[in-house]
Amino acid sequence: MPGYYEEVGKIVKQAREIGLEVPMMGGDGWDSPKLIEIAGAKALNKTYYSSAYSADDTDPSTQKFIKAFKEKYKKDPDFFSMMGYNTVVILADAYKRANSEDGTKIAEAMAKTKDLPVAGGKLSYDDKHNPIVPALIIEVKDGKPTFVDKISF
Repeated sequence: MPGYYEEVGKIVKQAREIGLEVPMMGGDGWDSPKLIEIAGAKALNKTYYSSAYSADDTDPSTQKFIKAFKEKYKKDPDFFSMMGYNTVVILADAYKRANSEDGTKIAEAMAKTKDLPVAGGKLSYDDKHNPIVPALIIEVKDGKPTFVDKISF
């Protein structure tokens, strides 16, 4: 079920109210604590979504990011915190490899990124500039997003 947590929360809640008990799946737009507030913990049982982040991911790069974020901000990071962090890591790496402030050269260096350590694993870009990063499978159990598996490409 594509969509963001606001719509998905309402859809899941209404589906459960009419007796639809099948597993439901979606993407990283589900990744928000507000999903549980909207749908309710019980309604979200047997739901799954993919994400690039879970605090339960034991990858050293993820745990390093979480530790540094908590030390600086005195709170737990979320998906959007991790995405902001990774953006800076990617840009800083491309800037350094480009050895230039020229935007075209930085973009070219970014396009050549291979196996860059970021929070969540290693990032590369394919020949069409799509990011290749691990995908995490999250299951919602009794209102708690639970790390299930990590799929690397």
